[in-house]
Amino acid sequence: NRVREKEKKSIIEDFNLAALPLNQQNAAVERVLLCRQQRGLCPYTNKTITEPTAKEGRDVEIDHIVPESRSHDNGLNNKILCYRQANRGKGNKTPKEWLTPEQFNQVEQRMAHWEKGFPRKWENLHRDPQDRDAFLNSQLTDTAYAAAQVGEYLREALYGHERDGKRRVFFTKGSYTA
Repeated sequence: NRVREKEKKSIIEDFNLAALPLNQQNAAVERVLLCRQQRGLCPYTNKTITEPTAKEGRDVEIDHIVPESRSHDNGLNNKILCYRQANRGKGNKTPKEWLTPEQFNQVEQRMAHWEKGFPRKWENLHRDPQDRDAFLNSQLTDTAYAAAQVGEYLREALYGHERDGKRRVFFTKGSYTA
């Protein structure tokens, strides 16, 4: 985290971003960080993306490797910087689903340094996302477990070891969340 914060501050200084509104500043910093992670290449087209281009956001956009709607992952390890035109056809697909095997192999070769330098990003590149129902079921299971744990914690915090049968903590197990 310290290294990442230092790099962000350096980008803000190097590109004179301090005067920008915070949301624009954060977006520019994120684009430059992604540009650096990709060594100045668009993974989809193999065209160069310079840091000034990334800072400005001209003709480039941030793409989720696994679409956010399918992964709910908005972290830097699930994002790439690519040329807008290249991203238009991808839609709600992963690169593996969208590209031909040959094209996907080329992306792998271009971004092979991710395997060691950014292993989570490499994993996302190769990830087959769960279908919607499987994702929702896993979230409901997690919610039910968390609700049971919180209920037990509250029962202990409020009533200690008192077990007279009259004092209860009621909670749901995720069905309302669904």
